[in-house]
Amino acid sequence: MKTDFKNAYDRHQKDAEILFDKKRYANADQLYGLAAECALKAVMIRLDPALANQNGDLVDKNDRKHIDKLWGHFRLFLNGRNAPSYLAHISNSNPFSTWQIDDRYANQKSFIKNNVQHHKQAVDSAIANLVAHARSQGEL
Repeated sequence: MKTDFKNAYDRHQKDAEILFDKKRYANADQLYGLAAECALKAVMIRLDPALANQNGDLVDKNDRKHIDKLWGHFRLFLNGRNAPSYLAHISNSNPFSTWQIDDRYANQKSFIKNNVQHHKQAVDSAIANLVAHARSQGEL
């Protein structure tokens, strides 16, 4: 199947909201992180289509990071393209610095609402604003 980061962002974000509302915090947290990651990757590819192969996958392994590392990488990517209108939506402080893909193996009791709320807020605000901006620019 062809990679579609924009669609994956939409899907993961919606499912994360459903799970969060049902107090399924462990899986909601994973999906908030994946939603944010997919949004950033979708914007990167729209700003520089050469980053992806014909299947939509990122070519450079340095671009294939999870959100805990991708946040800073994305800021550098935007700085290199002089994209201040996008950069304005992504703070210096990474709200996903404690998020880890390997937490998908953690016991669900380790996930409490307050910890997941931080990732939810990042997706609902910074990521949503970035996506809205990209769409207004015809980039998504």
